[in-house]
Amino acid sequence: GVGQAQAVDAGVLQQIREQGKQRAAEAAFGLALWSLENDDRGKAAGLLGEAVMLQPQNIDYLRAASQMAFELKDYKATKAYLISMLGIYRKASNPDGTKLIGVFDNLATLYRVQGRRSASRSALIQGLAVRTQLYGEHDPRLVDNLYRLAELDLVSANIGAAKEQLILAIRILDASSESISDQDSAALLHNIGELFRVSRQYVEAESAYTKAMALWNSLPVRNPRGIAMTQESLVRLRAARNASSRAHNPDHEQHPEGATALSSLIAESAQTQL
Repeated sequence: GVGQAQAVDAGVLQQIREQGKQRAAEAAFGLALWSLENDDRGKAAGLLGEAVMLQPQNIDYLRAASQMAFELKDYKATKAYLISMLGIYRKASNPDGTKLIGVFDNLATLYRVQGRRSASRSALIQGLAVRTQLYGEHDPRLVDNLYRLAELDLVSANIGAAKEQLILAIRILDASSESISDQDSAALLHNIGELFRVSRQYVEAESAYTKAMALWNSLPVRNPRGIAMTQESLVRLRAARNASSRAHNPDHEQHPEGATALSSLIAESAQTQL
């Protein structure tokens, strides 16, 4: 009858509609790539957003759109895309932990750039929880996350938490059967230098930074970010030390409780690693 014909027609029309949206999204994505090749990132971002609007469950579109939005410093859009990806991954029947980790890492970076330290720390902790569940609590793949947490805690003057993260990283590396790369050792020594610097243990900090620089410079593939990071910290250290000298601070500075124990642990670890 007429009702059945209308139902059939509606089904066919819906199918055509969905196919049209898919084709339109594919066209928008293709045009976005073309715009990128022609160095028109603003247009590319708009087209990627259009592709996401047409196919909001397409991870490839969301990933590309989030990367472009971040490059253009459209942090509101970046967050929206990343949160959508997180929701899709979490709803999967068997969530892929590595994909969840990637989103949490990107959210932590986004929040850090925005100056939202508490939100960045929360994302790092969630990523660390997934890593721990996926790899175990003593796996070296947790170390990079611990470094990032320690760095964030140092910037926030949360010395006790930073110390805990670094001690845990040292213990994981010491217990690991895998050989520790020079890059890991350089990052560890840099973060140890950061901890000593904010604790006003300037001699120990400079020693750690110097060792880190030697390792950064010895890498077969240069790490410009690592080198620049440690160089900047050395500049800050020397400025702080000079300011301290001008202020006529006592020779025996007061250090946070536990700093001596940490220094001993670091010395033992350095002898093992380097």
